[in-house]
Amino acid sequence: MTRDYVFFFCNGQPIRAKGLEAFQTLSTWLRKERQLTGTKVVCAEGDCGACTVLLGYPRAEKIKYEAVNSCILNVHQLDGLHVITIEGLAWGDRLHPVQQAMRDGFGSQCGYCTPGIVMALAANSLADSESTRTKLTATEALVGNLCRCTGYEAIIDSAEAAKKLSSWKLADQYPPGAIVKQLKEETKLPFGLQEADPALEQGIPRKCWRPRTLRDAIEIKRKHPEARWLAGGTDLCVQINKERIDPKELIATSEISELCGIREVGGHLIFGGNVSWKELEEWALVNWPNLKEMLDLFASPQIRNRGTIAGNLANASPVADSLPWLYVSEAEIGACDGENWRWIPIEKFYKGYKLLDLRPSELIGAIRIQKSHQSLSQRLFKVSKRKDLDISTFTAAIQWQMVEGRFQQIRLAYGGVGPTVIRLHKTEKALRGKECTKDLIEKAGKTAVAEISPISDVRSSNYYRNRLAETILKKFFYEEILLTA
Repeated sequence: MTRDYVFFFCNGQPIRAKGLEAFQTLSTWLRKERQLTGTKVVCAEGDCGACTVLLGYPRAEKIKYEAVNSCILNVHQLDGLHVITIEGLAWGDRLHPVQQAMRDGFGSQCGYCTPGIVMALAANSLADSESTRTKLTATEALVGNLCRCTGYEAIIDSAEAAKKLSSWKLADQYPPGAIVKQLKEETKLPFGLQEADPALEQGIPRKCWRPRTLRDAIEIKRKHPEARWLAGGTDLCVQINKERIDPKELIATSEISELCGIREVGGHLIFGGNVSWKELEEWALVNWPNLKEMLDLFASPQIRNRGTIAGNLANASPVADSLPWLYVSEAEIGACDGENWRWIPIEKFYKGYKLLDLRPSELIGAIRIQKSHQSLSQRLFKVSKRKDLDISTFTAAIQWQMVEGRFQQIRLAYGGVGPTVIRLHKTEKALRGKECTKDLIEKAGKTAVAEISPISDVRSSNYYRNRLAETILKKFFYEEILLTA
């Protein structure tokens, strides 16, 4: 049995969304259906942050909130959750401390970006019991928010001033007990939505399912082979917004428990396909610090809160920030058909540009890495036109183990230098067992250039990428070998 509506709360009010209403983006729904126009839309792809809202996830009898971009979040993805907009942040005639500080500190000029900035800072100011993440600095919290006229100094000063104002708990404003209780009662059954869209050809409905087991998900996929998998939606929803694709059928995976969590099994680390980059970031802070450094430059907090490991793999971009790390860690991709799992070495998973070794009835269920990789030295590199929130021009990962000044183990992977990320086996062979000297690194750089085939595009020339292939090895030598010798 299924239900034919999506149930969630918005600013403390219960909502039942049916039909085409459920297929709108949250930002469109807020502005069009609820007249909550404080949520702004500029880029419609999750870059500017003007559409930022708080999304609350029930955890036992509490609700934990995080900042998300509402322009790339569909209403049907809100099932069982609580949305708070800029209008719901104030409490009666009392402004939230961030709102008060922004007003007092003149942190707004034209005001178009201000609601999103306030929501991002409010998410970062939540009490630990109400937040899904560790605290960021004000600058880090605002990576995903653009302001073209105020200047960030006044905004940062306002964020610091807000810390000195009285504490504010959403649990007092929106008591979680009653909300969680009603959410559980209304969402006992998974939903299956179907609605005819007059904008489409007659007889072609839009459909969405939100199964709770892998078996159910795969069964739906077999019956509806054209359906697209939907996890966080930080890539798929951008493509829909920009009218590059228009999937009529979607299978949401976020409630499939088999795809969630990070765990140890035998000598392996298993990362569920539903694990968000925020979850991985929090885990890496304790368990894999070098990975945490890379994730600090990965997208924005709003994107990391929603984007998933499986989604990044499925996107198959040759400049995906996570892939070089997975390549040198010799990750295996778990393809699942509901009952059986196939573990595919990541080098064999990509058969060409955007071509995956996935059968029609399979999805990316998990990623598996041997725990021994955690103990090896590792350095991850990202080269882009700006430091934060930018698509990479070139990426690299180097993993090594030195014994008496020689490379006992060495693995290298480059991204942005071919149709897929490339593991540099010839360069590794040239380094393995050798004493690490400047001359050896320079020779290895020449070998690396011979192994890659970069193209020129809007982000850089092939000449520049070839030079990076050499200079990254030199940077590694001077910063990791000489400085630690």
